[in-house]
Amino acid sequence: MKVSRREFVSAAGYAAASLYALPFCAFAAGDSDERSSARCTLLDLESNCALPESLAGMRAALGDAHRRVTEIDLSCAGLAIVVPAAGAVRAETFRAVTELAEHGATVLWESGAAFLGPREFAEQQALTLEHFGISMRQPIDVWSPSGPRKASVGAKTQSARNMRAIGHERVPYVAYHWPREARIRDFSCVISVSATAGEAVAHWREIPVAWGKSLVSGKIVFLGSPIGPALHAGDSDATSLFRSLITA
Repeated sequence: MKVSRREFVSAAGYAAASLYALPFCAFAAGDSDERSSARCTLLDLESNCALPESLAGMRAALGDAHRRVTEIDLSCAGLAIVVPAAGAVRAETFRAVTELAEHGATVLWESGAAFLGPREFAEQQALTLEHFGISMRQPIDVWSPSGPRKASVGAKTQSARNMRAIGHERVPYVAYHWPREARIRDFSCVISVSATAGEAVAHWREIPVAWGKSLVSGKIVFLGSPIGPALHAGDSDATSLFRSLITA
């Protein structure tokens, strides 16, 4: 019997409806590392990916157990969707991702908006609030020796030099509390995030930089601190956390 895409997604939504009644953190990690990630879809934003090393790191962490699609092929996405370093993303893509999450998909959205210019950042800020209900504040350069400040567009090219100049004792780490405890090094800057629903799943110092919330039958985990560069660097803790985030 042939089943249309719409019918399949609707059926998946009904199957996941019972999970929606649980609090966000009730989605325990459990045996997530052992569960197959073959259903995972990696969204390649091409020129709208703000950090190519994030895309490369996530592809390496997923190995062969994923399929890569572009924005025009997003309708073919599975029930786990990973978006690396989202930069100047179109409103149509936001709508498509939101619809998939509302019908049962788990979305891991890594923001790369910190590396955009002021106008483009403001556009992504507005779209994120409109479609995900998540607020983003101005980015903070966590590698600045003088303390937090707004990140510049060139922050990603400066981070390696800052790393050498600041020294190991000042290396900034993001503390994750869900789906497992982990401390992941940040390579450049973070975005403070918040929402009226869901809860923070990671902090840099006292600042929430990752947020998880339910969207009807599915859920979204929004990362204001990119994890992809740590994956690209071969960080085993980041790899374990990443796999838990997309399967929890």
